Amino acid sequence: MKFYNKACLISPDTIFVRERRAGIFLKKQDISSSLIELNILKELAPSRADIHILLGRCYSMNGEKNLALQSFTVARALDPLVS
Repeated sequence: MKFYNKACLISPDTIFVRERRAGIFLKKQDISSSLIELNILKELAPSRADIHILLGRCYSMNGEKNLALQSFTVARALDPLVS
């Protein structure tokens, strides 16, 4: 994680690094940090359905069902094959 943090400081708009950080936070059950990263990713790459799916999962885990449904709906609109 130390290297991802440093890479994020050097280049904050790098999608790959932010994806990895969000995944690490999610594995650690740190939903709030994961949501921060995923919302940044959503701004950097709004057309990526996988980011919206992860956002939906985080919102669902956080008990925010309306936001989860909204994220899943956006993901489905971006990629109809998403499940």
